[in-house]
Amino acid sequence: MCFVNDGYDWTAAICEESDATATRPYKCLECGSVIAVGEFIHHVHQQEWEECQSCDEDYCRCETPDFGETFDWHWCENCDKFLRAIKQAELDDGCSESESRPAMPFWEDIQNIGSDGAKRYWVVARRMFPEIGAYLDRLWIKMFVEV
Repeated sequence: MCFVNDGYDWTAAICEESDATATRPYKCLECGSVIAVGEFIHHVHQQEWEECQSCDEDYCRCETPDFGETFDWHWCENCDKFLRAIKQAELDDGCSESESRPAMPFWEDIQNIGSDGAKRYWVVARRMFPEIGAYLDRLWIKMFVEV
């Protein structure tokens, strides 16, 4: 089931992703767990335009630059591993790179597939990352049992 994420109001000219160590507590915007100081955190930053739309200069000197819409998102290590497993499952099924990841947050796309269609993500995730078994069990209950 390739993910086609084309229902957006704007397109990002800049999309930066990074893995880091949390310098303060965060809430995972995917599963809702707490990411403690010192734990893994994955961050996504998207920006509509590369250059300030208020300037005619090469170097922006605006007090409040206009880079258009921005989007910042972060998630925990377990969600990162689960998203990597989803991507692998989609690539294995012949989806392109751009169609291999659900929209953020992943909840809605995965729930729309339904439990029967989503089972393969859990199978691939357990194969790739057996250490996240308890997380996967909790996630399944939150997504398909408690709904």
